[in-house]
Amino acid sequence: MKRIVVLIFLVALSITVVPASWGGFYSGVVCAEEMQAAEVGASGLININKASAEDLATLKGIGPSLAEDIIAYRAENGPFAATEDIQKVQGIGEKKYEAIKNFITVE
Repeated sequence: MKRIVVLIFLVALSITVVPASWGGFYSGVVCAEEMQAAEVGASGLININKASAEDLATLKGIGPSLAEDIIAYRAENGPFAATEDIQKVQGIGEKKYEAIKNFITVE
């Protein structure tokens, strides 16, 4: 009986120390996905002045091609001063801006 209790204890203990990448509890190690999410912003908003094409493409109505256009515009013209300025990118009009404005920032 003692052996069973000890075995159960050891199994329970091993589950709690399995690295997060193996599906165990949080291990305290920050993975690459968490670091990338931190670049998006602590508020959860996507900073259109710093976001990657992958991050921009997650916005409603912004696919990979338009995300690349945003980055190209940013490279040619400098950072956006306000979120509304994203409408200067060809392909982003008032409707598309209205759909994404609550999910983006320039700070």
